[in-house]
Amino acid sequence: MTDLLMPAYGISGAGGKVMKWLKKEGDKVGQGEVIVEIETEKAVIELDAPCEGDLIILIAEGAQVESGQRLATIGKKERNPDRPEATVIAGATTNSASISQQYGAGTSGQVVPREISTTKASPGARRLCADRSVDISRIRGTGPQGRIVESDVQDFLQRQSEKLESTSTTGKQIENLTPTRLATAERMAESVRSIPHFHLSLDVDAKGIKAVRESRFYDPKPSVTSILLKVLGDTLKQWPRLNSSWTNQGIEIHDAINVSIAIATNRGLVAPAVQDVPSKSLKELDTELRDLAVRARAGRLRVEDCTRGTATLTNLGMYGIRQFDAIVNPPQCSILAAGAIREAPFLVNGSLGIRTELTLTLAVDHRVVDGAEAAQFLASFGTRLEGLLPEDAG
Repeated sequence: MTDLLMPAYGISGAGGKVMKWLKKEGDKVGQGEVIVEIETEKAVIELDAPCEGDLIILIAEGAQVESGQRLATIGKKERNPDRPEATVIAGATTNSASISQQYGAGTSGQVVPREISTTKASPGARRLCADRSVDISRIRGTGPQGRIVESDVQDFLQRQSEKLESTSTTGKQIENLTPTRLATAERMAESVRSIPHFHLSLDVDAKGIKAVRESRFYDPKPSVTSILLKVLGDTLKQWPRLNSSWTNQGIEIHDAINVSIAIATNRGLVAPAVQDVPSKSLKELDTELRDLAVRARAGRLRVEDCTRGTATLTNLGMYGIRQFDAIVNPPQCSILAAGAIREAPFLVNGSLGIRTELTLTLAVDHRVVDGAEAAQFLASFGTRLEGLLPEDAG
């Protein structure tokens, strides 16, 4: 038998919630076949079967799990009299108890479940709780032996709705936090508390971006974010200190240049990373960015999309924002913020003219990078951007 484990996700190594099993108990699954959707702090991810065999589900939909916890086993389904059948955990959270409290090591070194409290609920009730992001353990069952049925869930949702309505009449309304929103809040608060930020801004001529977007070399037109991403990857290659992290052992300079891109979704902000940016053409980066945006907004990001970033790019120019100060996403040390491309007055040799302009703002971890080095990096990025030619950006 092969275990399917909940992977460690993100910097905190947090787990997630089982959203939906795409296969049923006892189904034959093939190696690499997607079998379950997990909602993590940043996205809904899909987990593949590690091998071929019969699926034995250990965790029910709607249950919260920690990294390292067994979700299922795959192999030939046999009854072993020396090893009790695993209990399917429904709805109960594991935040207050560590995996070591719930699981013990068997003689083979595999993790074996100990006795864990369960919540009796019908499959329909579990599905409804999963669909509405309700903790099933908060619901009192009225079915046989206290079993939770769909009507119990519906009654609970109705009571919650009435509470919300009564609260809103007083001028207050409470919006439930999504895992993504909660994770973003915790991460940003951690960043402000622990990272000594400083910000540098630079106005650059955006004629190079305009030239690339209007070039006959590209169909469809590459996005402004894709062009900025390409130039940022090339610049980070020349300034590796801006592509590094602060650790207790020292400054870790990353070999790979994986740039996280801030993307707004209805669940909150996510920042999946484009891997190995300098090695890719503008067309490849633009295609990859479009795919990431679609999957991010559909909640279909993979673990590897959100865990390998070494620097971040964020662009609010499409909303007309001229300039803004971003917050470093730990453990990265830099984030580049881009504003709107606009026409602006510009003085050249005593004469006033108009140019197409873009404001860039770099936020840096001062423990890793000093002001002069950050300024040189931003100036280098601006020079590259202003000197763009259509044939150079490919």
